[in-house]
Amino acid sequence: MSKDFHGVIPALLSPFRVDGRVDTDAIIALVDFLIDKGVHGLYPCGTTGEGMLLNSTERKEVAEAVVDAANGRVPVMVHVGSFSTTETVELAQHARSIGADAIGVVAPYFYKFDATGLLTHYRRVAEAVPDLPLYIYNLPANSRNDISPALAKEIASYCPSVAGVKDSSKDVARLQDYISVLGEGYRVIVGSDVLFLPALAVGGVGVISAVANVFPELMVRLYKAYTDEDLETARRLQYQVNQVRDILKQGPYLARFKAAVSLRGISFGGIKAPLRGLEYQEVDELRKELAELSLL
Repeated sequence: MSKDFHGVIPALLSPFRVDGRVDTDAIIALVDFLIDKGVHGLYPCGTTGEGMLLNSTERKEVAEAVVDAANGRVPVMVHVGSFSTTETVELAQHARSIGADAIGVVAPYFYKFDATGLLTHYRRVAEAVPDLPLYIYNLPANSRNDISPALAKEIASYCPSVAGVKDSSKDVARLQDYISVLGEGYRVIVGSDVLFLPALAVGGVGVISAVANVFPELMVRLYKAYTDEDLETARRLQYQVNQVRDILKQGPYLARFKAAVSLRGISFGGIKAPLRGLEYQEVDELRKELAELSLL
């Protein structure tokens, strides 16, 4: 039923034109760039993709552009999670209609929900698209609602379409618990670049990566080194990824990631308010920092 999500899956950035509209040309350019560099899948409309700042029309437009641009070359998991069950179902049905290979569903956010409410939410989404693989997306720091391994197992027991978990708890022990509790047949993907190698070592199958938008080669080489059992190279690359991630995470949220994509030759601008982009001097500073690591 489910396509094989593994390896390096960029958490796609979402580009916008000067007038605020989605820049589909930039999406196509980024998707082609990433696939050419060897990524194994794509994940649009998540946290890195400003999904929670986009209205449903914009989210659908981004998802359609990514699925069309990928054109079956790599699988696409569209993030459809929202603060309401109604909108999540609507986005999930849209993802199925455009040919997405799976959906990611973060816990509904802002309000605090109990386990019964969260289970009901996921059941309704799964029942609306029973033939579409669903990945539970755990991001407790932002959603305020933690999907524990026990709750994930309960959700999976009621929802046959659950294929795995994207865990962004930044906790390797929690990641291991998902793997242990869910057992065979489920795929656990880490949502933190700095934990890519540790996640692989304990049984995770890949990473949904922000850094891979900018430097997919680093992430792909790390994954290949691990699968080739070249742990010395894998460790070296993980440390380099950590350095890059630290540079890109500085400043206003997501702004350095977008500027860095442009520095790599893809015209990629715009950001949703109240997020802000970089000033010219901030871009120059970023360029110098990346050049010092011999990345530009």
